[in-house]
Amino acid sequence: YGSGAVELARLFQHEQVHYLGVAYADEGIELRQQGITTPILVMNPEPVALETLHRFDLEPEVYDPLSLKAVLDHAGATGSAPAVHIKLDTGMHRLGFQTDALPYLLDTLRGAPIRVASILSHLAASEDPAQDAFTRTQITRFSEMADRIDQVLDHRPLRHIANSSAITRFPDAHFDMVRI
Repeated sequence: YGSGAVELARLFQHEQVHYLGVAYADEGIELRQQGITTPILVMNPEPVALETLHRFDLEPEVYDPLSLKAVLDHAGATGSAPAVHIKLDTGMHRLGFQTDALPYLLDTLRGAPIRVASILSHLAASEDPAQDAFTRTQITRFSEMADRIDQVLDHRPLRHIANSSAITRFPDAHFDMVRI
């Protein structure tokens, strides 16, 4: 958000932060061009070509059948693909595989030639105490969906759902990473 991304990324890399997240691929490309080597998750990978993401070692969020197909097509055409982050819709209803799309996702991931780096979702109202029951439902739904994905992969991806508010309000939602 215009807050000195390169300088912050250098600080975070020095402090051994394990992952960086950017909204758009051009932000990640700039970090790579400035020598940042920490893994970078791109939350909104379109409309950048997967070849560009792969060349700059940027990891796209995959959130629907079309974005998953694009990664699989790239892997099939080139023999490799960037690691991906599977986004689940646990109640925010913006982006992500919903529960009814889980069978398709599981069938597609089973034996797919891609590496799933993480499974993520986003809490819609973790800052609002009046919505705590809904937030807990999202956390439970996320765990259940991620458990099912783990069953079809040959590795266990990182899990993350906690945004800034959830870091302090929902410690049980920290999983493997948090997103400040």
